[in-house]
Amino acid sequence: MFINVADYPEQTIYHVIGQTLIPRPIAWVVSDNGSDKPEEARWNLAPFATLSGVSWDPPLIMFSIGFSVGYGGRPDGIRKDTWVNIERRQHYVIHVPHAALAQQVVQSAATLPHGVSEVTHLDLSLVDFDGWPVPRLAAARVAFACTRYMMLAVGNAPRTLVIGRIHKAWLEDSILSPDPEKPHRIVIDPRRFDPLGRLGSQSYLTLDGKIMTIERPT
Repeated sequence: MFINVADYPEQTIYHVIGQTLIPRPIAWVVSDNGSDKPEEARWNLAPFATLSGVSWDPPLIMFSIGFSVGYGGRPDGIRKDTWVNIERRQHYVIHVPHAALAQQVVQSAATLPHGVSEVTHLDLSLVDFDGWPVPRLAAARVAFACTRYMMLAVGNAPRTLVIGRIHKAWLEDSILSPDPEKPHRIVIDPRRFDPLGRLGSQSYLTLDGKIMTIERPT
């Protein structure tokens, strides 16, 4: 099948790209709604299936954010909370979720009423990230404490690329597999990590090849 991009609507091209660039790691991002918020409403949590490394010196990783879907009478086309939070307050935490967290990852994509935290809504626990201003999810096996390095608007919508600098990393001990021949190298067992991969539409992939279909909430 030959596709001339100019002949198709944006949504069609979106699905072509989303179903071919697979599997994609997921950035599960905790950002700060502001210290003026009560603790149960302070932390925003949202998934983004556009996570990628950018540089190793300094260590930079990126993901992209689009506009929000409206909730109730709330208008569509407004910037997502993650976008606003990172723009206003530079600290945030990116988690790379494992397969057992698939349901929570998908449910955290729901558009909630203003002032409701996804962390509280999903009954997830947060723990201190070694003094970092933003906590990490206790259930996640991998987390990166980041500061905003650059935000770049791209496309006609537009979307924004969020490039962050990693300052701290959390690796659950259970996923580590030390190599006696490389004592100075940190080795992660991918089977123990079992990262969740995003496929097209509402499909997700586990490391053992299982494809799961999870309906995205409205």
